[in-house]
Amino acid sequence: MSMVQIAQEAKRLRAERMELIESAREILDRAESEQRKLSADEEQRYEHVTQAAEGMMTTIERLESATRDSLLGALDRTPRSNELEDRGGVVYRDMNGNQVRSLAPSERLSDVCEPNLPDGIRPSDLDFGRYLRGLVTGNWHGAEAEERAMTVSVDAAGGHLVPEPLSNAVIDLSRNESQVLRAGARTLPMESSTLKLAAVTADATSEWHAENAPITASDVAFGPKTLTAKTLVAMTPMSVELIEDSPNAGDVVQRSLSESLGLALDLGLLRGSGSGAEMLGIRGTTGVQILDLGTNGAAIDLDDFSQAAEMVRSANGRGQISAIYAPRTWGQIDRQKDGNGRYLSNAGPESWQQMRRFSSGQVPIDLTHGTETAASEAYVGVFNEVLVGMRTRLTIEISREATDAASGLGFSTLSVLIRAYLRADMIIARPSHMVVIDGIAP
Repeated sequence: MSMVQIAQEAKRLRAERMELIESAREILDRAESEQRKLSADEEQRYEHVTQAAEGMMTTIERLESATRDSLLGALDRTPRSNELEDRGGVVYRDMNGNQVRSLAPSERLSDVCEPNLPDGIRPSDLDFGRYLRGLVTGNWHGAEAEERAMTVSVDAAGGHLVPEPLSNAVIDLSRNESQVLRAGARTLPMESSTLKLAAVTADATSEWHAENAPITASDVAFGPKTLTAKTLVAMTPMSVELIEDSPNAGDVVQRSLSESLGLALDLGLLRGSGSGAEMLGIRGTTGVQILDLGTNGAAIDLDDFSQAAEMVRSANGRGQISAIYAPRTWGQIDRQKDGNGRYLSNAGPESWQQMRRFSSGQVPIDLTHGTETAASEAYVGVFNEVLVGMRTRLTIEISREATDAASGLGFSTLSVLIRAYLRADMIIARPSHMVVIDGIAP
């Protein structure tokens, strides 16, 4: 479909979705006007309609994202200023005016990274399992392409740099595990350990002008925001026999490392302290708004999410608003009912219905908030303002001599320790477009 057709389809689906929402409301209103609970048939129809509306929103977002990306791609063919913030979150500029390509959650590193491979080898020729087996056993029979690729991936520090196509695959799987990235955060591939972007620190102001009156000049102010890659490490033990004998060993290791890295990345993006080796997360970023539920916290309801969305819009935050919260909070919301015993999670304010929602076990439920010692929090905002810089090379180190202190697995158990690390950092283009709901009581 053309860009115009995609936009028309998105508009049509939005209209259909609103009709579904209206029909769901009519079911509730009819029962309420008759002062009764929903019948079994009404419950079934209400559930069907709301689920259809929720599913339709995913398609709408995908279509609108494609339209926006196409439009911004066309706009980028014309000269533009050194701005950090492109409203679609697609193109950014460094302090020298160079374009920095960003990745949406659905895009892959391989979409923008040219692989450094020996002549005659294509990315599709490589397999993580064959590469791993060759490193562990030293036998590269049947893995000649992987062995050749390894010659351009030697790490001076003693580890093995995974060939770029395989490295990107592991990193992309880690990105898929991150709820922050799924919520809309953009990935900026970093070619070095730092990336300095040009940020708008003060917007131009406008005023009504009387004839012949002097005009007060107002310039857009720019300042740097710097991504400095921090090291994130994952390690897993694996038996030598499993690597030698199992054809899917590479997939197992790949998934294990990706899940571990993705979860740790999520925790850093949400709550990283910014001290020592940690990145600074959303919670600690200056300018992020806080919605405090009270001195000792309080149970959360849908009005709190509506208020958070209002705070984002009041700060001129545009685009899709998403929310991330703990599974416990998800359950609290899921079980909320009105006075007639009807569930509220698929109804509620319009802002809630339009909000994309994600739960993450990385959001803590043991925070101290006044006298409450089991408090939690939720993150609400335009997540494509969150920019995650990520080095595009993954280092993997394999040892048959080391022993894992926690599990005792290692040399004496004929196990291999596989350690991988990636490097990343985070900044927020407009911190005021993010809100943390603080003090969610159990």
